[in-house]
Amino acid sequence: MAPRRFTENFPRSRFPNRRAGSITTGDFRKYILTRQKEPDLRGLNRKLRQDEKRTIRFPTNAQINRELADARRAFSLAVSDGLIFRAPEIPMLKESAARSGFFTANDIDAVCGHLPEYLAAAVRFGFTTGWRKQEILALEWSNVDFDHGRVRLDPGTTKNGEGRDFPFTEGLEKLLREQYEKHLFLKKRGRICPLVFPKPDGSRIGEFRKSWTTACKKAAVPGRLFHDLRRSAVRSFVRAGIPQTVAMSSRDTRPILFSAVTTSSPKTISPSPPGSWKKRPKNPNKLKSRLKSRGSAGS
Repeated sequence: MAPRRFTENFPRSRFPNRRAGSITTGDFRKYILTRQKEPDLRGLNRKLRQDEKRTIRFPTNAQINRELADARRAFSLAVSDGLIFRAPEIPMLKESAARSGFFTANDIDAVCGHLPEYLAAAVRFGFTTGWRKQEILALEWSNVDFDHGRVRLDPGTTKNGEGRDFPFTEGLEKLLREQYEKHLFLKKRGRICPLVFPKPDGSRIGEFRKSWTTACKKAAVPGRLFHDLRRSAVRSFVRAGIPQTVAMSSRDTRPILFSAVTTSSPKTISPSPPGSWKKRPKNPNKLKSRLKSRGSAGS
């Protein structure tokens, strides 16, 4: 069977009129050098603020590696389907070490002290829940249940498409009720805003990278990212007795998270709440009675 031509956008644009079997490792080395010099055109048409300068960015090694991984997978499937006899060796670039930035409660207080009130509320919510920035900014009041003490993300609104449920803590409930008072105030003024964390005029919060960077510098924690709130929340869950794989998961973990986030001290958190990951120990008395009954039946 003759090898097919690539049909996906990546190979077709990078290797025009080339058959899969003719692409070599040297071609991918040339591709890497070309990509490293190509400017990232995303966002160049965005309107700049008055004191903002337009910066041209280039793809990172991690971005190029994701593209190379897609190509490697495509060649692997082509070999397994018998479309080509062998796949070229695709080199990968060295990536920087994973970030390890964390916030403490004192750090959050310091950062929020240098942020506008509407941004500080979103930051505190992220520090408690570990949710992503866009998930927080898009959160609506229809996802907040004060009666059952829950705040939920609907399926399809998260990164992996799964829903997520988080129980109220004392601080989280207080924060959400304060936000709801602002929602009612806007409603009285004729502004219907479904967002939990809007701007004072009811519009959605946009990019606030400059405000965030300035606040972190003034709070003596320069270089921190908003995503570090997510790492900090996961670390708090792990310290509370939740397995790291569960704490980092985006799936619904209500039985586990509820026991962790509703307890004031991590030392008092039960490591095996109902329906969690640990099996309950067997009842020794029940086991003895079973053995005794078996012995009498055999005699």
